[in-house]
Amino acid sequence: MYTTVREIMNLEPFSDAQIISGIGGMDNIIKSVTVMDLPDLGNWLKGYELVLANGYTIKDDICNQRKLIMDLKEKNSSALAIKLKRFLDEIPEEVKDLSNKFDIPIIVVSNSFSWIDIIDPVVQSIVNKQHKIIDETIKIQNEIMKVTLEGGDLNNICSFVSKVIEKPLSILDVKFDLLGYSDNFSWEMSLKGINNHGLFLRNMMSESKEINLNYYVYFNKYLNEYNKKLFLLPIEHYNKLYGYIAIVADVNFTEMSEIDIARLQSISVMCALEIIKKEESRNIGRRFRNAFLAELIEGNYRLQEEIIERAKLIDIKIYDEYILVLFNLDIFSNYALIQEKNRNKFQFDINNLIDVLKENIFELKNVMFYDKGNILIGFLPNISEISENYKEIILKIRSYMYKCLKKGKINIGVSDWSPVYKLKEAYNKAYISLKVSDFFNNNNCVFYDELGILKFFIEKNGDINFDFIDDFYGQTIQPLVVYDKKNNTNLLDTLKNYLINDCSIIKTAQSLFIHENTLRARLFRIESLTGKSVKNNDDLFDLNLGMRIYFFVLNKS
Repeated sequence: MYTTVREIMNLEPFSDAQIISGIGGMDNIIKSVTVMDLPDLGNWLKGYELVLANGYTIKDDICNQRKLIMDLKEKNSSALAIKLKRFLDEIPEEVKDLSNKFDIPIIVVSNSFSWIDIIDPVVQSIVNKQHKIIDETIKIQNEIMKVTLEGGDLNNICSFVSKVIEKPLSILDVKFDLLGYSDNFSWEMSLKGINNHGLFLRNMMSESKEINLNYYVYFNKYLNEYNKKLFLLPIEHYNKLYGYIAIVADVNFTEMSEIDIARLQSISVMCALEIIKKEESRNIGRRFRNAFLAELIEGNYRLQEEIIERAKLIDIKIYDEYILVLFNLDIFSNYALIQEKNRNKFQFDINNLIDVLKENIFELKNVMFYDKGNILIGFLPNISEISENYKEIILKIRSYMYKCLKKGKINIGVSDWSPVYKLKEAYNKAYISLKVSDFFNNNNCVFYDELGILKFFIEKNGDINFDFIDDFYGQTIQPLVVYDKKNNTNLLDTLKNYLINDCSIIKTAQSLFIHENTLRARLFRIESLTGKSVKNNDDLFDLNLGMRIYFFVLNKS
């Protein structure tokens, strides 16, 4: 809010003044007053000045008189107040024409007033306007603080500010959910269908053209019916987006006063603090919940009754059995959640990911999540909506995770069903599955109950001894693989069918559609290449194990 040329014409020193040209600039704002009579006046102007002059340096030079007006325009000065009849008798018409063209008012002031008589009231008017903005800002801050201290919430704050700015107002979080609102508009209908893709970035100038305000505009069918639009002003604190102030305004509304902008900036700060407070309250709850879940997987509780009593203290419902699902989060730190370009400046946060999963997957409403360093752990309870299709739910979680990431690989390890007091064992099984998943190229979601023979090669630290697996494979099946590839034979498939058919010559020959003697010749070749007898039980165990290693591990099939 600044003083304008129009307003200073009501001041005492301008009571006898006359605007002789530049009438189109009556609403030019004035920030300062300067007295100048210099040939190079333009070098000293800063903009938005009311320039006072007596015309001494330009009295006999029409070119300099024109140049003065052009300098005022170039420097965005507000107006020229000049005294005539002392050095300059009149303003030439061509100078007036230039003044009209550039909307630079030329005001002829009375010689009976000294410059100081003119400067003081203009400066006082400027200062009073600025004080009014400051006073209004302090006033609304105090009122909002009073509402807060009296136990008011964001609804009360919105109602108060709505009455002051005379427009319906609400507070939204980053997902456009209502946090608070004034009750003088249908917010449910106004926000229907809102998302990042439906917002349009705009720029608003204050009435004085001094303040630039970036905001977003939203329209929907309901708003259009009432010739309204929704303004969304970002609530930011240290470059982090916390939400939006939403204002309902007429569809043709394009500018806002400095006072209203100051009011909204005040509420923005208060809303950021309220949102931060709520977030911190949720974070405290998460820390208590995480500490409890950490104790569960560390095996600190031995009795189910003890677990249930502890869970009640932090408002967690406990079920008899759980499956633990471990997601490897190493890749997550390099990527941010996908957001619309130039939107939502907050970076990837694991809690945001959990919120996205729970919002989009109905079955996760009773699932707990725990962020354990670089691993996200999901606690899936043994209840009907989960136990009947838990594998599909886990794959659905992975699918949504991929949607939230620009790229990358998500490894998943899944335990089997375990009692709640044995979740330490369940965690170890899920962790082993997670390590195995990193080995597979095509299957990065591994269930412990599907590990099969790999369980025999698990060491105490949870690692799989792949060196031993490679050596064992090399002593049993690898010679067959190499021979088949070199000679275009089917010894490996022959051995597979022989083992499947319980080492029966007749059944195996029939399944391969070959003569029994042909089968015997192949088995002899297998024995000579592997050094294992197809009739010795110990050797058959080695061949069977080698075959499973090949198909389940090395062939990743």
